[in-house]
Amino acid sequence: MNKSTLALAVAVGVLAQQAGAAGFIEDSKASVSSRTMYYNADTREGTANDQRETAQGFKFDYLSGFTQGLVGFGFDAQALVGIHLDGGRGHHPDNSNFFPSDSDGSASDPWSRVAGNVKARFSKTEAHLGGALQPNMPILVANDSRLLPQTFEGGTITSKEIDNFTFNVGQLEHAAGRASSNTTGLAVAGGTEESNQFRYAGADWKVTKDLTLQYYHANLEDYYKQNFFGLVHVFPISSRPTCATSTAAPTARMVMRVIASTITVDTPRTQARSITRPGAPCSLIPWVATLSWSVTSVSATTAVSFI
Repeated sequence: MNKSTLALAVAVGVLAQQAGAAGFIEDSKASVSSRTMYYNADTREGTANDQRETAQGFKFDYLSGFTQGLVGFGFDAQALVGIHLDGGRGHHPDNSNFFPSDSDGSASDPWSRVAGNVKARFSKTEAHLGGALQPNMPILVANDSRLLPQTFEGGTITSKEIDNFTFNVGQLEHAAGRASSNTTGLAVAGGTEESNQFRYAGADWKVTKDLTLQYYHANLEDYYKQNFFGLVHVFPISSRPTCATSTAAPTARMVMRVIASTITVDTPRTQARSITRPGAPCSLIPWVATLSWSVTSVSATTAVSFI
């Protein structure tokens, strides 16, 4: 029995005794979302056909509340289903990261994945353990750029006990890819062995409402260690209404990110000249520093009055 299945069994046993407690049911949320995606990859090299596929994805999420008491307990579940709509054997590569393959090289249809997390909350600190983790941190991002999202198996702790500070610590051992119903160990691109131990710890300090400073340390055992320093500053941009209506002025923001990261390779287990953090690419150079700007539009609410 793997840890993800064990977590589900423990959750059912513990929560069955407290399911009637106020908060667990009342604060529960369930959602179903769908995504239709057409994927076209023009290889332009060799004799391989271009990859052209269409698929439909469905994602069900259930987030429970927490039971009453000094320490509250809860349970989250996620079910993913992918249905292939188009794209024959000649346009679906075996190593596709868009949709899994059958034994004959064609796209599997359909495929699914189910996982869950048990969770506990004490004051402003939450712990999650299971196989449906989707971290979103500077040193680790669960990739959601295809039909269905990537998920991780392990444990995480997030604490906001100190005002304006968010502390994150955790250990991840397996990952389920965007086009896979199975979990695999962790390794860098070109790695010959699975590590199964990605540990991290870090903090976000919200200095002001627009300025955040970050530091994270990460270690993929037997592969690399990383120290990440980040600065995020948001510059609000106001805009005035341009018509004679009762309009909430549309707003936009410009986000500046300054990133510096050091990476130390532990062992030469990879033949590649670049390494990949779980969920995000990272070039193998001693010091990385980037400055990026982006403008994000925010929708405005408009109410028109007719006289």
